Amino acid sequence: MSTAKIKQHDTARSLEDTLQFGGTAIDLTGCAVSCIIKHTESAITIYREATIVDAPAGRVRFDIQPGDTDVAGTYRVEWEIVFPSGKVLTVPDDSYHTLHILRDLG
Repeated sequence: MSTAKIKQHDTARSLEDTLQFGGTAIDLTGCAVSCIIKHTESAITIYREATIVDAPAGRVRFDIQPGDTDVAGTYRVEWEIVFPSGKVLTVPDDSYHTLHILRDLG
């Protein structure tokens, strides 16, 4: 995912990613995955379950909901994986993805 751009108030978009650790896709079989999106200049945080699209390949999707894109700006994005053992891994582990919500004209 690295960087994504969405217009303010758009909800017909999704964030998609292949979750990796050490350059290898993470097998998400039996896992729960959440998407965490945090505005860089305010306290706005979205923390909601993601959809696992292809568990063995580590593919996930986060569907944008009404209200998620109301505030334009730059956001950091990460994925939180809870394994069947209860252990937690956050990826990317050495940085963040970036989401830019661009102001709409209307």
